[in-house]
Amino acid sequence: MTDAFMNSSIMATLYSFTVGDSFDSTFSKVSFESQLFYNIAVAINFIEMLFDSHKLEVTAIIAELKPHSKYWYKNKALAYMHGYELLEDSDQFDTTGLTDALIAASKIVKYAAVVEKANVVYIKIAAVGLVKLTNDQEDGIVSYFKEVKDAGVKIEIINRDADQFKASIVIYYDPIVLNSSGINAVTGLESVRDAVKSFIASLPFNGEYRNNAFIDALQVLDGVVMAELVSAQTSIDGLSFTDVDAYATPDSGYMKLYQETDLQITYKVYETVSD
Repeated sequence: MTDAFMNSSIMATLYSFTVGDSFDSTFSKVSFESQLFYNIAVAINFIEMLFDSHKLEVTAIIAELKPHSKYWYKNKALAYMHGYELLEDSDQFDTTGLTDALIAASKIVKYAAVVEKANVVYIKIAAVGLVKLTNDQEDGIVSYFKEVKDAGVKIEIINRDADQFKASIVIYYDPIVLNSSGINAVTGLESVRDAVKSFIASLPFNGEYRNNAFIDALQVLDGVVMAELVSAQTSIDGLSFTDVDAYATPDSGYMKLYQETDLQITYKVYETVSD
């Protein structure tokens, strides 16, 4: 703006400067003209930011409300209110007279993910604490989706206990920090076992488990020089197990170690090779 102002022959005549002169050399920072241009520039910039923010909000709303999208089905699962009726000819619940606390308490689905395979939309769900919904609650959400789903779309609700995770690992440790049972000399805790439990529990709902990320999480622990994965397996029934070939996504949406024997750890002292 200041360049255009200083290149104007009309302004040059009015202010008695030479066309092309520097604005900063001609007007002080506290002059009316400097303050005017500054305020205009700030206002324009603020308006541009408002429009950018508005565009992001509109884009997000469209993505959430777009029918037939997996994201739409996920949001519908999270919006389910157990114990309350849908408005007639609507996919919205009647919240008349309900407090925010009652509405929040009725939304029993805390985790949801949607995948599509062979023309079937699978909706994976879990309650607070990463546990399955009760049979009555599952019946309710199945009935709910029959009402709100798009016509002609085949859906299946997956409401199951966590997939079982089993692993066998070898830990090469520094005996200055850990003992032969993996106990940290300072904390008194078996840090490797605790880290495995934390890693599995922290996976995003329906997130991808990766063998390399699993090992990386162990090799940053104090006293762990090197970690070797012997095997990793998952199961949906606790009876038949499938080897994890590099990565896997839990069928139920989440996984856990059900018992201490699900994790087999062999500790070996790390010894450097020398002449």
